[in-house]
Amino acid sequence: MKILKFIFITLLSLLSVLVIVGFFLPSQYAVRQSITIQAPAEEVFQAVNNFKAWENWSPWHLMDPNQRVTYQGTAAGVGAIMAWHSKKRSVGSGKQEIVVSDPNRHIKMALAFEGWDKPTYATWAFKELSENSTHVTWSYETEVENHILHKYLCLLMQPFLKNNYKEGLDRLKRYIEKA
Repeated sequence: MKILKFIFITLLSLLSVLVIVGFFLPSQYAVRQSITIQAPAEEVFQAVNNFKAWENWSPWHLMDPNQRVTYQGTAAGVGAIMAWHSKKRSVGSGKQEIVVSDPNRHIKMALAFEGWDKPTYATWAFKELSENSTHVTWSYETEVENHILHKYLCLLMQPFLKNNYKEGLDRLKRYIEKA
């Protein structure tokens, strides 16, 4: 009986520590990756501003080439929407919509993931370094407020998302520089 009491107290203590630590975890998470691509800003911008071009470089398309992707709204720019559905957990299901499109400079996308009700945004910044060189920054931001489980989930997902963004930028670079 003493062993069961010890196990119960240990588990309760561990759970208490996790909850207390959870209150101190950040409520906002961000990932940012950058790369320099040897191409004019206009060319890089077009490959991101048009969702149909994403199948050429998106890391998630590579993870599940059989995912179902649909497009709505405009072909590119503000109002363009891409929705996806994948049976693979690493890809999931959701949609993204371009809400800001400042040609050759900036793109902001609102993302909605199935099962995630928090506001999430991806932004792209394009800085032309020279006539044939563009510095690209891809960022992700989400707010989880004081939801402890979401705080831990974001903390665990950050390294994976950072790697996906790096891979996506590397693939974007190869796609554009090869063309």
